[in-house]
Amino acid sequence: VYKRQFAATAPNGLQAGVIYTYNILGIMACGCLIYGAISYNWIATLVYLVIEMITIILGGISAIMMFVSAGDVHDDVYKHTVQQTLIGFGIGFILLCCVYIYFWLCVYSFYKKVKEGEIGPNSRA
Repeated sequence: VYKRQFAATAPNGLQAGVIYTYNILGIMACGCLIYGAISYNWIATLVYLVIEMITIILGGISAIMMFVSAGDVHDDVYKHTVQQTLIGFGIGFILLCCVYIYFWLCVYSFYKKVKEGEIGPNSRA
C-alpha cells in the first residue's frame, strides 16, 4: 500500500538533468570569476557572465518545472505535502535567481571597469 509514498517526490530525468547541469555550470562559472577577479582578466570574467546567465535561465526553467510538477501529483496519501514541497522549491529557485541576477549585475560592472582599464594591476587606486 505504501510502496509509492515517496515516488512522487523524486525528480524525473529531465528535472534531474537540468538541476545537475545548473550546478556543474555554476561551479565552472565561479572558477572563472575567481581567476578573472584575481588576475583582472576580462576574458575570464566574460566567460563567467555568459555561464552564469545560462545558469540563471536554467534556474528559472527548474522553477517552472517544479510548479508544473506540483500540479501533476497523483499520490493520494502525500499529495498536499508533495505539492507544497515542490511549490516551496520553485519559489526558492525564483528567489535564488533574483539574487544571482543582482550578483551578475555587480560582476558586469567589474567587467566593464577591467575592460576599460579603470581597475587592474597597473591602475592607480
